Amino acid sequence: MWAFMTLTAPSCIADQVSPQTPCICRYQAGIPFKTRTTSYYERHMRAFDVRLNAKALCVAGIDGDGVVTTIITSVAGRGGQSLSLTVGGLVSGVNEHVMWRARGLKVGDEVTLKVVEVDSADRPRTRRRSDPKEEERRAKAYARSMVKKFGWKLAKATRKAR
Repeated sequence: MWAFMTLTAPSCIADQVSPQTPCICRYQAGIPFKTRTTSYYERHMRAFDVRLNAKALCVAGIDGDGVVTTIITSVAGRGGQSLSLTVGGLVSGVNEHVMWRARGLKVGDEVTLKVVEVDSADRPRTRRRSDPKEEERRAKAYARSMVKKFGWKLAKATRKAR
């Protein structure tokens, strides 16, 4: 473990050249910081640099516990055909779904994904927290549909007298 300065300022070139060595230029510039012990991997987040036909779409990453996905979907069937690209994720600690990009694709498009480590990522375009009451309502609706589909009987639980 190394002692690093955890700073809120944008990264400088010295950090990119040698991430194992803290940058002093921010301190000399009077930028506030706090000191803590951290490792190189705690200072950077893993992210996806996503490009479409060589044009940058987003840098998608979640600082802390979470999931980031880049999905290319091709659907073909009786209802037609579609191609799409979705860059999204889940911030685990607060159960918040985030979306950076969702767009259609066409044959010949070139999607490039580069796994990078960055200090910060682009802000998601949308954020949606899960609603526990809505999730319960959906779970009950699903259970009822399965009961109906399989011909089961749904019995309500009875409470025991104390």
